[in-house]
Amino acid sequence: MSNKFTAFYNQDLVWVRNKEDYSKLDLRYSTYYEQMSKTVIDVNKEKFSIKVSFDGLIMLRINDIEDKIKPTNKSSIFEDITLWNEYITYINAFNILLTLNSISFNLKQLKMRDVFRIFFSEGRIDTSNLTDNTFNHNCFSARYKIEPEIEIDSLYIRTNKDPSEIMAVIDLFHNCFENKKLISHLASLNQSIGDFKEGDYESSIISSWFISENILNHYWLDYIESKNINLEDGSKTINRDRKKFLKNQNIGLIISLLELQNIIPYDLYKDLEKARDVRNNIAHSHKTFTSTYGDAKNSIQCCIHLFNSYYEIEVNPSLGISSAILNK
Repeated sequence: MSNKFTAFYNQDLVWVRNKEDYSKLDLRYSTYYEQMSKTVIDVNKEKFSIKVSFDGLIMLRINDIEDKIKPTNKSSIFEDITLWNEYITYINAFNILLTLNSISFNLKQLKMRDVFRIFFSEGRIDTSNLTDNTFNHNCFSARYKIEPEIEIDSLYIRTNKDPSEIMAVIDLFHNCFENKKLISHLASLNQSIGDFKEGDYESSIISSWFISENILNHYWLDYIESKNINLEDGSKTINRDRKKFLKNQNIGLIISLLELQNIIPYDLYKDLEKARDVRNNIAHSHKTFTSTYGDAKNSIQCCIHLFNSYYEIEVNPSLGISSAILNK
């Protein structure tokens, strides 16, 4: 039974409700919890399930991962860092997709401390890993506020999101789900942009360049295969040794060759060269080098350009950050 999930609240708190339901909340204790905890979206696919509550709680279940967790121990997932990393990868992939379709959720890299486990059993909801006084704990505990303790400000600063908008994201996530490389790249892009927004430019550049280099290498390997022609004697123009030699070229040469073959445009080539130089300075710990806002933004923009072209989907998250971070 699909009753175990890993859950989180996005930093941009929302009410998930239709426009016709925009009337004021009934703040009486007898109905308040029921409203807050109501499941507004409940999607069950072959390999995953997603629930979304009225108060914006997002609950994700990955069936293959859940099957690996000992059924007798609710907390057993915390004992296996591999399973946690798998779950966090899928959650971060879903989180960045939430920024699409004009939903404007807050983009942040989610870590183990930013999610918790939730269990449905006989009409009850149980949780684990929900640490006191954390963001998730405060949001979840708001379901139990008794008037007049309900914090009115927390009710009215939330924006309203139509369930159909989030359903569109779930459909996109479903289309991406089978491609593990795509899921991994979405999660890494979420991490890069999250670090960028927090002013951690070096970490942001490392993550975005990882994606860019990976996609560039795939373009290069595809190009090699396109030139591997069958000869009359049954051999090919690119034998094993030659292929090994071509595959082992450095990324700087690969970028130049891809541009010369019109696989990437010249303007992108120039921006990639800038991003590569910055990444190398970071990787080789040049003591006099400090990465900047512009360096990180350029690296992310190169990554997004390659990402959208290679996967043929549109991921265009906002790269706006606060002036406080910009002036760090």
